[in-house]
Amino acid sequence: LDALRTGYPRKEWNGGYVRELRPSVLMLESGYIFDIDGRRCFSFGGAQSHDIEGGILDPVQFRRKSDYKGRRDSLAHSGKSYRIHGISWWPKEMPSEEDMERGLRELLQNGNRVDFIFSHDAPSYVYLALGFTPGKLNGYFEQIKNTVQYKGWFFGHLHENRSFEGKDFLLYEQIIRIN
Repeated sequence: LDALRTGYPRKEWNGGYVRELRPSVLMLESGYIFDIDGRRCFSFGGAQSHDIEGGILDPVQFRRKSDYKGRRDSLAHSGKSYRIHGISWWPKEMPSEEDMERGLRELLQNGNRVDFIFSHDAPSYVYLALGFTPGKLNGYFEQIKNTVQYKGWFFGHLHENRSFEGKDFLLYEQIIRIN
């Protein structure tokens, strides 16, 4: 994740900033509205890990490699999900306040109207519908849901394929054509 933010060239593209991973593969930065094929698309990445009941292991904190391996094996055998610092979890997994403020400002400057919203995480009401507890970022998205007019919102953090209210789509393995 940190490599995406620092290891690839940042450039302006279609109304916002992107990281160029390859000439034909771009990572849209959070909080910008992009003009993509004549459609106004709001992009916002990041999410809080919800599958870390066993904690976050940091290999650097263990004195011996065998201690780290033992703790990891113990968590795996207990069935508790966990993440590994720098491999499957990063401190900057959540967007910054600056990203969130920029996102609201961009939306307001565009009359709180876009065609599509692409985010990793979902508004609070989706979490509640699925029996999860929403967090700060979900509240931010709920605010956007209640103030922005859009045709479709696409997110995937919860790893299911479902639609909500006919225009909000939780996608995991499904592909949807948008117009």
